[in-house]
Amino acid sequence: MGKHSAPRPRAFDRIHGQTTDKSADVLESATSVDVETDVAHDETDVAHDEPDVAHDEAAEPALAPTRARRRSVLRHALFAVVTAALVAGTLAFASLSKSVKLDVDGKTQTVSTYAADVSGVLADSGVKASNKDLVSPTKSAVIKDGQTVTVTHARPLTLNIDGKKSVKWVAALTVNEALDQLGLNDHGVSASRGTRIPVGGESLTLTAPKPITVTADGQTQTVLTTATTAAEAITRAGIPLSETDELSVPRDTPVTAGLQVSVTRVSLSTVTEQRVLPYATTQQPDPNQYVGLQSVLTAGVNGLAAVTVQVQSTNGVQTSRTDLATAVLTPPVNAVVSVGAKEFPANVNALNWNALSMCESTNNPKAVNKTNGKYFGLYQFSVATWASVGGSGNPVDAAPEEQLARAKMLYMRSGAGQWECGSHLSD
Repeated sequence: MGKHSAPRPRAFDRIHGQTTDKSADVLESATSVDVETDVAHDETDVAHDEPDVAHDEAAEPALAPTRARRRSVLRHALFAVVTAALVAGTLAFASLSKSVKLDVDGKTQTVSTYAADVSGVLADSGVKASNKDLVSPTKSAVIKDGQTVTVTHARPLTLNIDGKKSVKWVAALTVNEALDQLGLNDHGVSASRGTRIPVGGESLTLTAPKPITVTADGQTQTVLTTATTAAEAITRAGIPLSETDELSVPRDTPVTAGLQVSVTRVSLSTVTEQRVLPYATTQQPDPNQYVGLQSVLTAGVNGLAAVTVQVQSTNGVQTSRTDLATAVLTPPVNAVVSVGAKEFPANVNALNWNALSMCESTNNPKAVNKTNGKYFGLYQFSVATWASVGGSGNPVDAAPEEQLARAKMLYMRSGAGQWECGSHLSD
């Protein structure tokens, strides 16, 4: 009997990159077995039947349908076995496919692969990774369905550390990751630590930490800083620094190892206080009144002002006050005084009034007689005598010029005998 041809399903097995046509091989084997079995059965029948050829010739037409049915059943059974094998092989092949999340320099994609390890996944995806690059898991690691593979390509980093330049390769995406890899995270850096580093590389300026000594608020401490200036170092050390505070060195002094800085606290505040505005005095000459005498025509009244004052304190001690503004609350009223312009007679002026006052009171306009307490001032007036020549109140409260004028008036009225020391007027 001839061979039966059937459709040959094709399964692709990509394990290690090889493709085989298993379905064709299996089907051909099954068909071959079918034909060979038929031939064997026929040969057996012929050998068995030869002695009785003449006898069986009459029965042969009845046996032919039985053989045909037997060969048909066997053929269908073998085909079912082949089909089951093909289905099982296809399912096993499909189970080898894996879904993997691939992260390359921060960009992710999901890929399907038949690769057995990380290296195969990268090859299938066209991702190249050198020994300088960071691959996680490692290239030789067995890949599993649902796993994530991360690749960070190395990039050159040009560093300038306190003026010294060098180039380092880092498998890092950001400045902070690069500093971590290089062990330089304690250094100050010119760029934001979250800045991404392009694959082509980046240049960074770094500042190594340096010890400095800071004295502030009565305490001295040594701090390790990556600041570039003295003022920045103090602020980074957690020591508040206002615009008015003073440093022992200029604020922009470059930080060097061993730098010593002292902080002087200078504070400025403003206060408002009330102050008296003194009145002024205007004098008007009076030709009818003797020189030395005066009378008040308009009494003076002081005014009041609100003054804004800037107060400066150094380390808590007030060191200066500066008036910033003045607001007049009540203006002063100036006094008007009539001043005598009439001269005494020449002979009166020529007397030695200084000698008299020296004898009477030792030239003390506030003198009070020590014996009885009834005589006052330069010329030891009694209150009554003082009033008789136009004085008011107590002589000690009058100006020396008025006391002299009224003494001259008393002399012109009563002569030198009014004083025990009157003879000194002629000295």
